[in-house]
Amino acid sequence: MKITSIVFFVFLSLSTYSQNITEVELTFNGIIFPRLTTTQRNTINPVAGQCIFNTTISNLECYNGTDWIINGGTGPQGPAGPQGPAGIQGQSGPAGPSGTAGPSGPQGLSGPAGPGGAPGSPGSPGATGAQGQTGPQGPQGIKGDIGLTGPAGPVGQAGPQGPVGMAGETGPQGPVGPIGPEGPMGLQGPQGPQGQGGPMGPQGLQGEEGIQGETGPEGMSGPQGPQGPAGLDTMTLLTSFPSNPTNNQVYLIEVNNIPTLQWYNINTGWHQL
Repeated sequence: MKITSIVFFVFLSLSTYSQNITEVELTFNGIIFPRLTTTQRNTINPVAGQCIFNTTISNLECYNGTDWIINGGTGPQGPAGPQGPAGIQGQSGPAGPSGTAGPSGPQGLSGPAGPGGAPGSPGSPGATGAQGQTGPQGPQGIKGDIGLTGPAGPVGQAGPQGPVGMAGETGPQGPVGPIGPEGPMGLQGPQGPQGQGGPMGPQGLQGEEGIQGETGPEGMSGPQGPQGPAGLDTMTLLTSFPSNPTNNQVYLIEVNNIPTLQWYNINTGWHQL
């Protein structure tokens, strides 16, 4: 088993991060990050790259400068399972109340007349009845021949003039007359207002990339930053993943001959930091 000791230094400015670091514990098996609830996490002023273990959701979260991101992210949604068998059919419900009586159907056709009975014996004459009402007037008789024309009577006085009759319908349009001679050209009218601008045309093709300019002179070196506090103790480099890892703990494991930080969660498995 190959054992290598690697020292990790965490450079922190105490004046900047003292309000953000709750606790950092180091064991020989990994790093335990600060444990905060979501409410406690929202009260700190994080910086990009800061990580905590959120006890509300039992997951490691890191701040990317804008939002808290769950380490490892959410995996893709699995395929839909097969449809389950149909349930047992329920019992029949009680019978509903009787509906109201429908309307009577149309009267059937009259049956055929029965055979005539035998003629009875003549009865005795009855008493004379009362005189009935006058019957309706009979139809008009045929028109008789026209009589002789009588002498002409005197001419009567002229009657009053009748009202003016309604105007008759407009007659059809007459044929188009011949075109007259062309008149002289009129004076030029005033200039009309300027029309609205047309829509902007499509963007032209991008021109060729210009020649790269000469390299500028090297700038002056900036001042050296302040010395950070002492770093954390060493971690043991493992050459393989442990068989019984601790939940929510970070390990230093060699993967393809490269030391990497691996975080283990009992629900989501291993995550490389």
